[in-house]
Amino acid sequence: MNEALLLRMTGAAPVAALAGDRIGWFERERPGEVKAWSDVLPALVLGTVHMGRGWTHRGPTGFDTAIVDLEAYALDPDAAMALARAALTEMERVPYADVAGVRFHPGMLAAGIEDKSLVDGLEIYRVLRRVRFNHQPIVA
Repeated sequence: MNEALLLRMTGAAPVAALAGDRIGWFERERPGEVKAWSDVLPALVLGTVHMGRGWTHRGPTGFDTAIVDLEAYALDPDAAMALARAALTEMERVPYADVAGVRFHPGMLAAGIEDKSLVDGLEIYRVLRRVRFNHQPIVA
C-alpha cells in the first residue's frame, strides 16, 4: 500500500503541481549547502499512523484499513493549506482509485492540525490532515 499511495500522490496532477517531486514517506528534504528552503518546499510528507485488517462478526472483510498523515509544509500558510487540500481531495475521491494493483476506497478526514515553527530564522508552515481509508489488492 505504501508504494501505491506514493504513486497516487505523485500522479495526482493538483498535488504534483504544488509539490513537484517533493513527496515522500516519513521525512522531508532539508536544505543544505547547495539547496535553499525554497528549493525543498513546498513538500508533502506521508506517515503511517495505523494499519489494520477489516473485520465483521462473520470474519475478515477483505479490506485493510489505514490511517495516514498527510503533512504539507511550505514557506507560506496559503501554500501549505492548498497542498494539504489537494492531497485530501485526492484521498476523498469517490468511488475509489486504483493505483499499482491497490484499490483505495474514499478516505475520511479524521483529524487536522495547522501550525508553524521557526527554522533557520524562517517560518515553516505545516498543515496536517489525518485520513482513514480502506484499501485492498486488486484481484484480476
